[in-house]
Amino acid sequence: MAAKRQRYRKSTRRRKLFSGKFTRKLRMPGQRRRNRREKHEILVVLNWAWQIALVCLIAFVLVWFWGQRVSNIGDSMNPVLKNGDVVLVDRILYNASRPKRGDVIVFRPNGNENSNYSIKRIVGLPGETVQIKDGYVYINGKELEEEKRHPKSNPRGSQKKR
Repeated sequence: MAAKRQRYRKSTRRRKLFSGKFTRKLRMPGQRRRNRREKHEILVVLNWAWQIALVCLIAFVLVWFWGQRVSNIGDSMNPVLKNGDVVLVDRILYNASRPKRGDVIVFRPNGNENSNYSIKRIVGLPGETVQIKDGYVYINGKELEEEKRHPKSNPRGSQKKR
């Protein structure tokens, strides 16, 4: 019986010595601080990555359910939108309010589901008479003042007064 106890004591001593409880790793001075700093930097980077991924996910969901990505084809909206520009359209806006003069709308010409979207600006509202005379736009007989909205554009095309 004494021999069994002695062997048990020796084996438990060895286990305790090499289990890590009593052994110590030799570290260089300041190494422990560096490891904490590195862990903190990694946590900061992971936090930033998490926040960026979360914002991208939220943006994707918002665009998926309430928005639509449409690319402009043609130069009819020049200088505001050029050929190939991409526009993000809010689908819910017109369920809450009616379109107004100056709003940019997106639609399929003649309701054709196979055609590309058209992007246009609203000039006339229902019940109004729109005329174009000598490069000027008239609504119900009064000239439309576009210069206030877009001072850089020339609504009369290439015509110049002399």
